[in-house]
Order: sequence, then structure tokens, then C-alpha cells
Amino acid sequence: KTRKADLASALSYSPGELSRFLSGQRLPPPANADFLVDTSAAFFADAIWSNGRSHGLRKIFPIRRVFTDKNDLTYSLKNALSLALQNSYMDRRDENRIYASPVILCGWKDIVSHVLIRLSTALYQGKDLQVYITRELFWWLFINEALQVLDDGSQPGKLHMNVLLDEDAAAEYLNLKTLQDIVERTLKLSPVMDFSAWKTSQAKPEMFMLIGDDTLLLVNDMIRDAPIATLVHDKSHIMRFTGFCRRLFETSVCRSAEQVSEYVMQYRAEIMAAADTCEGIYLFSQLMPIFRADDLTAIDAPEELKTFVGDVFQTMLNRSVPFIWTTQAQDRLLASRDIVVPLLGHLTLNSKEDLECFADRLLSLRSSSMKLGKISHDSPPFAMFVLKDDVLIYLPGSKTADELFCLLPKSICQTCLTDLDALISRSIEPDNTDLVEKYLRSLPEKQ
Repeated sequence: KTRKADLASALSYSPGELSRFLSGQRLPPPANADFLVDTSAAFFADAIWSNGRSHGLRKIFPIRRVFTDKNDLTYSLKNALSLALQNSYMDRRDENRIYASPVILCGWKDIVSHVLIRLSTALYQGKDLQVYITRELFWWLFINEALQVLDDGSQPGKLHMNVLLDEDAAAEYLNLKTLQDIVERTLKLSPVMDFSAWKTSQAKPEMFMLIGDDTLLLVNDMIRDAPIATLVHDKSHIMRFTGFCRRLFETSVCRSAEQVSEYVMQYRAEIMAAADTCEGIYLFSQLMPIFRADDLTAIDAPEELKTFVGDVFQTMLNRSVPFIWTTQAQDRLLASRDIVVPLLGHLTLNSKEDLECFADRLLSLRSSSMKLGKISHDSPPFAMFVLKDDVLIYLPGSKTADELFCLLPKSICQTCLTDLDALISRSIEPDNTDLVEKYLRSLPEKQ
């Protein structure tokens, strides 16, 4: 805990003068802004770091870079104070102005720090922000960086992240590891951010990020690993760019469970036809799509939807295609007796009847024409269903994230599918379905 008098002394202000600045009654002269920001950042960083209190910034910065040392903390506090002071100056001017000077950022560290502070400020203020961003910039800001996220559910705001895919380059970057990194980080960010991906038929733009209706980030990466970015606040320019985004973000490839449920009711025949083209099932989560409709009676959901989900599963299981799951997902399933059922929730194996049913379904799976395989591979939870023209990627829900269904063109998933084949060939384990079946039948009822 620091005293206001100590900060006033460090800034060469009287306590009364500092109080007027902190209360907003007055603003420091712009000529003194750099000195005030630099000195205050160093003062607070020293107090926070020396007392091991950096975790106390989690509520103020609900999404931020991991502070590696005191200099890193000082740098972030400097950016935060600079942004707060800049906003105060702007608020004191004519609110109807349409022009604000752009800010130039140099290098990824500068760009990442400024963006995360702006997003944290919005979250701290309880705002729900629509954010539009290109795939490359999303990677640099949210996947490549080591981030800390406030995950206790206390954050009132939410970021709605709309990511624009570059289909021409996607086949190169979307390998299995990249996909798993995206899934893992999407789950980590879910307390403060939800995710949607889009595709477009228009020409690929340079990297950009539109934050709400007041901030545009344009990135020029001509100098490798040393990009230069411009933060634009000009209202008329942002209005025009918002219209451009509405045209550019043409087709969403991600759907929530609610959206998929509505779609199911309208396009059953088309979905069943797509399921009948299934070329492979790859399970990295506690999803085991081996149930029929009459096995799902315990789930509280519309009968029509349960019947449809069961029929889709059965259509896929009738095909002679790879059916691969991981040892890790199987172990979690057996330990919890909890099975994810898309669109319907969870099926818990409480009674002996439930256990016998699951064992029977595993036995029938083993005797089917499917190409069964089990691999040892640590992965965040998701599932892939390879269809004729598309790949359906399913992310199960969690305490902080809803279910997510992403239907990607198969053309951009070829590298990922090749990686899957290589992983299976080197990590395949002996089939022990019979042992799992016997284990299930030996379990007692869950109290």
C-alpha cells in the first residue's frame, strides 16, 4: 500500500494538487504528461513488484500479458496510464469532434500491450464489445502471447471476437498443433471472450482490428518481426471501416448450440445427407457418439431433438471409416462417468442399466465395420468429424464457455488431416475395447 504523499513527492506536486488531478477536477498540462506517466508507472511498479502484488492487478487488467519482471510491469503500467490520460484529454474536448490524432506503435510488444490494455479497460467498465480482427493479428495477440485471464466469473464485460480466415493461406497454417493451440486458448479466454470465425470471397486485407465503434488498429508488417501499427480514432474513418467490415465478414463458420438447434429443425435432410458422407471421427474429448435415440431418454431435452441427434450418430456409425479416440479422453470419461452429447448436454452413467447400455454400445462398435483406433495424445477437448466437403470441429461447453460448432471447408484442413494420419500411425495403441467393456460392467452404481 502506498501513500498519496509519497506519490506527490515523486511527481514534485503538492498533495492537494495531486488530489485534484486524481479526482478529475484538473488535468496536468500536456507538456508534463510524459514525465507524469513515466514517474507514476515506475513508482507503482516498484511498490507492486517489491511486495509481490502483481496478482492484485487481475481485476483491473482482466486480460493481460504475463509480467516477466519489474521492467515489464513498468512498461505495461506506463501504457495503461498513458491511455487513461489520453482518454481524459479527449473527453475534455468537444464531444462532437470527428478527428483525433492517430497513435503509432512499433513492434509486437508495443502493439500487444496497447491492445490488451484497451480491451481490459472495456472489460473493467462492463462493456460488451464487438471486435473484428484478421487471422494473423488474432494469432499474434491472443495465441502467440503468454496471457493471464481473470477466470473467476466476476468480470462484467465481454469481448465478442470475430476472426476473419484467410482461406488461401489457411491450408499452410492450420496444422494439428495450431488447431489445438487455438482450441486451448479459446477455452482459456472464454471467461472474458467468445469466439467466432468468418470466411470471405473478397481480397485479403492487411492486418487490422476494429474495436467497438471507436478504435481501429492497422498493422503494416513489411519489416519482418518489427511491424508498425497505427491506432485510429477518427470517427468518420471508423464509420466507413465498419461498413467495410460488414461486407468483408460474409459467412460465419461457427455456430452456437442454440443456432445449430434452430438449423437442425429447418434442414434435417441436408444434415443427414452430410452425416452420410462422414469419412472419419476423431475424438479428443469426453464425447462418445455411439448412442441411439432411445438411450438418451434421461436427458432433459425435446424428444424430436434427441431422436435427431441419435439418428445422426447412427448414420455416421454405419459407415466404414476411422473412429479414433484418445486414452486420455477415455480415462476422463471412465473416471467421471460423464459423456458429452452435442446439443443435449451430458449423459451420466449412474445406474447399472446405464453402464450396461454403454458397454453394449462399445461391444457393437467393436463388431461394426468402423476402423477403430485408440491413441495416447494430450489435447484440449474437441472433436473432429470429417465430411465429404467440410470438417466439423466441435468444442464441448464448460463452466465459462458454451458449445461451439465450426464447419470449415475441407480444403483448408488438409495439413491438419495429414498430421492426424501421422499421429495415428505412430501413436496407435492395441484395441482394449473388451477390457473397457468388462470394466464398465464391473462398476457399482453411482450414489
